[in-house]
Amino acid sequence: MASIKVTYTQTRTLTQTIDWPSDEMGDFNRENLECNLEPDDAQEQESEVEIRTVTLDGLPYEL
Repeated sequence: MASIKVTYTQTRTLTQTIDWPSDEMGDFNRENLECNLEPDDAQEQESEVEIRTVTLDGLPYEL
């Protein structure tokens, strides 16, 4: 299981850690990552997301 840490902006800056199955890393991309983000407020979820940083198993990852 890959541990992905994402820092993103959606009205405020949020940080979320996602456990992404290792066998699904072939499908890991910006669109799939954005679909798995869970901001606290449903109204905010409809606003545009700006991903700032991504780390994969503790190392910087470029999308």
